[in-house]
Amino acid sequence: APLMARAHEELWLDRLSSMGASFFPDCRVDDRENFSPSIISFAFPPLPGEVLTRLLAERNVYVGTGSACGQHKKDRLRVLTCMGINTKIAQCAVRVSFSNEIPLQHSCLALDILEDIIQKQRKILHF
Repeated sequence: APLMARAHEELWLDRLSSMGASFFPDCRVDDRENFSPSIISFAFPPLPGEVLTRLLAERNVYVGTGSACGQHKKDRLRVLTCMGINTKIAQCAVRVSFSNEIPLQHSCLALDILEDIIQKQRKILHF
């Protein structure tokens, strides 16, 4: 895999882990070689993925929800539930992807924004 993608992956996985994210699949962090370094799926249950996506978009960070394998919401959830992920957790899933053209500083900024949002949501939702 290109080095820049691996650098983004390392940064995202480390920061998300320190924030207490759940990963899809949960072996994603420990088994990096068997996954694309350009896509990471994670969640902060019980915060719904659609809410997190909106909160990030309001601050110009754009991510997707669920799996990239489905066009419709129920398709994206079905892919995750077929992986054995509980539906309530799957509804919290967010997917981030990045290319080699994205500077590492952009990932750092996006993660700072995400961390700020998660801290605020933890106070509201008590998770």
